[in-house]
Amino acid sequence: MIAEHYIFNGKNYTTINEVLDESEQNWIAEQDELMGATSGIFAPGKKLLYRNDTKDVLGVVGKDYIPTQNADFFAFFDTICQTYGGIYEHLYVINKGSKLIIQAKLAEFEPIKGDAYIRYLTGINSFDGGTTHLTYNTTVRMFCNNQQRASLRDSKGKNLESISIRHTRNSHLRLQDAFRVFNLSNEYQNEFVAKIQYLSQKAIDKATVEKFLNDLFKVDPSKELSSQKRNERNKVIELFESGKGNKGRSAYDLYNGVTEYIDHFRGSDKSKRIASSIIGNGSDVKARAFDLTVAL
Repeated sequence: MIAEHYIFNGKNYTTINEVLDESEQNWIAEQDELMGATSGIFAPGKKLLYRNDTKDVLGVVGKDYIPTQNADFFAFFDTICQTYGGIYEHLYVINKGSKLIIQAKLAEFEPIKGDAYIRYLTGINSFDGGTTHLTYNTTVRMFCNNQQRASLRDSKGKNLESISIRHTRNSHLRLQDAFRVFNLSNEYQNEFVAKIQYLSQKAIDKATVEKFLNDLFKVDPSKELSSQKRNERNKVIELFESGKGNKGRSAYDLYNGVTEYIDHFRGSDKSKRIASSIIGNGSDVKARAFDLTVAL
């Protein structure tokens, strides 16, 4: 996955068209029949999606797949920004537009005094047929710019992370969706603060760190480590002990060591690392790290 990253800090954008225009992503996903270039044979059950501006291929999908255009998908983000004071800040373009990821800033908060976070609403619109449309809460630790994505639930088991919304042009329904998403995001923030405060107070020892790393990287302690696994573990331990804001004492330090490693050190290709960190394996590893540290 190759990512282009556009940052709109300080521009106070509250409409998706402003974001798409500046990043030159205000294109339309067109569709056509799929045909073999050599054989000339049509594939009746498939169709091709492509950008109308560059003609870049976005994906091959089933004949019944209906693409949701970027401006339509993110329309309820506009409602949230304009109703609740949100601001568009980040846009990531994956594989020339097969996926667009947009983050709107909703709030700043400090779960621990002096350690500030930003709460974002993250949306993913996809044209490759392999990823469903997603909307979820993301927090970013400002001290080191680590993206945190935790699967959180309330006391009744309701998921506070991901939000399912309708794709509608009806302004009344869009306002209802925006109200529901914003309130759920507030609940998510409250639960996230409670969990982070818990982690910061939970002291851990070397044996606990070793078990955590075995579980995180799915290592069998009875077998010899590969050089890749050993390097991963060593880097996380280094960041746990001396990463940005870390002192090597708490479960919170350990969790931040993992997120700093995934976001800033894993792999040599920065664009691939960005994409993985937000929607790929890196995101999955961070979510698993959160669950494991809470369970310590």
